[in-house]
Amino acid sequence: MVALNIKCIIINITFRKYKNKLLLQKVGVTMNLTLHENITGYLQANNIIQNYPSSEYGVVCETENNIAAYLYYSKNLYHSSAIYLHFAILDKDVDSETLIKMYDKFNEVLPSSNIILQVHRNFDLYEDFIKTNDFSEFRKTYEPEVGIQKMITRFSNNNFEEKHTNKNLSMTDGLQELSKQVYQSTHEINPLKNMDLSEWKDLITDDLDIEHSIVICDQQDDIVAYLMMYENEDAYKDAGYCYFKDQEAKNSLSSEFHNVLLKLEETRITHLNLEVDSTDTYSYELFRDFIEDETPSLVSYIKQNND
Repeated sequence: MVALNIKCIIINITFRKYKNKLLLQKVGVTMNLTLHENITGYLQANNIIQNYPSSEYGVVCETENNIAAYLYYSKNLYHSSAIYLHFAILDKDVDSETLIKMYDKFNEVLPSSNIILQVHRNFDLYEDFIKTNDFSEFRKTYEPEVGIQKMITRFSNNNFEEKHTNKNLSMTDGLQELSKQVYQSTHEINPLKNMDLSEWKDLITDDLDIEHSIVICDQQDDIVAYLMMYENEDAYKDAGYCYFKDQEAKNSLSSEFHNVLLKLEETRITHLNLEVDSTDTYSYELFRDFIEDETPSLVSYIKQNND
C-alpha cells in the first residue's frame, strides 16, 4: 500500500454582514490519497459496496478518517477492448483537482488499454479532469420514463405499408445475425467482443417479452424492421433493440408499435422505460420526440490507447 499525502485547501464560503462588509472564511483540509492493492476489501471494511465488480487496485481519498472519494476500474464482458473507470464521490467538497491527482496515482497500475469514463451526474466536476487527461466524448445516453398515453399519442397506426407483414417474433438465425450486425454498427468506438450467435442470443433474449416484440418483413420475407420489448416491474415495460431498413420500414414499425402500446395499456402498463444512445441512429430517430428536451442520464468519454 502506497500513501500519498496531499494538502488541499477546500474553500467553504460563508458570508457574514459586518458593517456592510462580507467576510470570506476559508478552512484548510488535509486529504490523504492511498493506492490500495485490494480496493474491494478496504471499502468493505468501511461498509462500502461498489456498484461494479472491481479491479484489484484502487485509489481512496480520505479526510479526517472519512472516505471522501474512491476510484477503481471494472471490465465489461461484452466490450473487452476497454476498461471502465469509476469515481465515487462521497463528499461535496471533493473538487476536480482531487480527481486529477487520484487518477495520476491510479495511472501507475492501470493496464495498457482504452479507458472509458461514464459520468452520471455533476458533469461540471469532471470537466477539468476530462480535458487534462485527453478524454473525448463519444456517446450520450438518455433514459426517460414515458407515460403510455404520451406514447400512444405520438405514434400513429395509419402508416403501415401494404407490402409489409407483421410477424410473431421468433429468434431465427436471420434475426440473430441482423440484430448483432446492427448492434455492432452502433458500437464501433467500443466494439462488441467476438461471440457466436448462441451467445448473442442468450444476451438479447434475457427478460425478452416475445408477445409484445415486433418483427416486420417484406414480400420476400426479409426482415426490414424490429423492436424488442423487455419485462420490467409491474406496470412498466422496457423498449429495447430496434432497427428499420428505410423510411417505409420505419412507418410500418411505428404503426405496429402503436397497436402494441394499445395492448399494453389494456394490461395496465402505465410507463415505458427507454434507453437511447446518441450513437444508435435507429432508436434515436424512433424516439427522438421523447429525448429532445431531456438531459442525458449518462455521458461516456474515451481515452484511446495509442500503443
